[in-house]
Amino acid sequence: MKHILSIFFILCSLYCHAQVSKIDNELVMYKEFITIGYDTCKHIPNWVYEKHTPKSLIGNAKRISSFYKEESIPNCISESAYRNSGYDKGHMAPAADFKFSYKAMCESFSIANVAPQRPRLNRIRCCNCKKRKCFYT
Repeated sequence: MKHILSIFFILCSLYCHAQVSKIDNELVMYKEFITIGYDTCKHIPNWVYEKHTPKSLIGNAKRISSFYKEESIPNCISESAYRNSGYDKGHMAPAADFKFSYKAMCESFSIANVAPQRPRLNRIRCCNCKKRKCFYT
């Protein structure tokens, strides 16, 4: 199982390759479906940009079960940083917004698209907000 996950992370990193530029402590990653301004000191995104149409929110791409480490970020944290921390890995650009393609879903599971969130906020309040966003788009 470990080998399968390792292969998955390598493929995801290759598949979701991003162009990168650095301004002070912020690394800007330009991917195909998402752009992330990542703080290299705090190891969280400062901002995330995604553009959608009502059609782009529809699809059946399967949700991925793990986040992948960004090779383009020096000293990038991994999923293990969240283990036993009391915080969830909260998507800044929600995975539900990227159901229209597997590649888009993969990009949303970059560890650079994650910030620590209290479980109640991530699992309940954000979920309700995401549902409203889909309704209004």
